[in-house]
Amino acid sequence: MMATGKEVANLQLSEHPEMACVRALKRHLSSFCGCPRFKQRILRDGTLLPDDTKLEVLAEQTLELVLLEFLPTAESEVQELLSAAANSHLAKLEALLQRPQDPDLGDEPPLLASCRDGHLEVVRLLLEAE
Repeated sequence: MMATGKEVANLQLSEHPEMACVRALKRHLSSFCGCPRFKQRILRDGTLLPDDTKLEVLAEQTLELVLLEFLPTAESEVQELLSAAANSHLAKLEALLQRPQDPDLGDEPPLLASCRDGHLEVVRLLLEAE
């Protein structure tokens, strides 16, 4: 994999109070890079920043965005994601999508099953992962 060094965005955090944490920054950046937050990693000085890192402590610092591809997924991992979605285990589903794992695998994709079963929060999370 080759890094391009392309600047995706140059943001002043003081102008974006809605971005309180790295997770919110990733959501914002997805509109620039076309990549869901689950396939993004934010680094400061080569160190991965967790999604719950507060951006106020990072003011005036340069951050790096790394874009990942979906990892190859074993059938057991597909079933694990399907189970987490079917049972509305949001924290587990979030962790599985962070691998990053393609949310559309399986005989019946989790999004379709979650829509049918009325799991609104699961649907939102799966749509965000697409």
